[in-house]
Amino acid sequence: MGLRYIEEHKDQWQDKKGASTWKNSLQHHVFPAIGRKPICEISDEDIFLLLNKIWRKITETATRVRGRVEKIFDYAKAHGWYEGDNPARWKGHLEPRLPQASKIKDVRHYPAVPYDQVTRVMKALASMPGVPAKAARFNCLTVLRPGVVRATPWSEIDLENRLWSIPAHRMKMKRAHTVPLTDSTIAILISLLPLRDEGDGDWVFPGQKLGKTLSDVAISKVLHEAAETKNVTVHGFRSTFRDWVSEETVFSPEVAEMALAHEIKNKVEAAYRRGDLLEKRRVLMNAWDQFCTGR
Repeated sequence: MGLRYIEEHKDQWQDKKGASTWKNSLQHHVFPAIGRKPICEISDEDIFLLLNKIWRKITETATRVRGRVEKIFDYAKAHGWYEGDNPARWKGHLEPRLPQASKIKDVRHYPAVPYDQVTRVMKALASMPGVPAKAARFNCLTVLRPGVVRATPWSEIDLENRLWSIPAHRMKMKRAHTVPLTDSTIAILISLLPLRDEGDGDWVFPGQKLGKTLSDVAISKVLHEAAETKNVTVHGFRSTFRDWVSEETVFSPEVAEMALAHEIKNKVEAAYRRGDLLEKRRVLMNAWDQFCTGR
């Protein structure tokens, strides 16, 4: 049933790896427990037991597995293959039996370039030819998640108004986000325009294959070379930026969090910060640019 759902829905998923990701998670965590049972015989307890086994060990993965199983049961119910309430539903069903994921999951810390070394690393990257080094510098200067940066189309870039506008479906929090572009990020983008004119597709950071985006491996490789260590990640630039804001500047934490496109968990604070603080973020990102480039 799960494989049938994947086959019928894979074409609508934005992420081309979505089908294989779904399949792998089901094969590892669902099929061993209930894969041999007809879906009409799977009970609430079956679903609870398979989730409870992994909920505290790999919480983030477990929450995704639950959501996928819920969709599969909704699919089965729509076809008349399953009767009764969805056994993977959260509200009022699994919620009382499993601890809230946000309270138990570990915070993943990405190895980062210390902020007092970022100028040296950025200068090393600036001396390297090629798209990967430009992408690493752009990632550092915009402090967004690497996956968002690598998959940037030119249609999101407004060079005249110095803005990068990212639609909600590309953001982790599913909220549209606008990045004020600095002198250095504008210069990087202008240097990449010839590749667009040469027919490399609509990607700002094209990969080696025509029409494909740059790989995370390619960017990581140049960063490791520039930093002279493999114990750093492109994602870690976000931590580098946050540490610099906290320890070396008087910018407010709120502006920094907005620059990072973080979720606002406090509802009162979220209501207070309805705007995107664009102009305050522009000042912050210009200061970050000057720090990173040593200007």
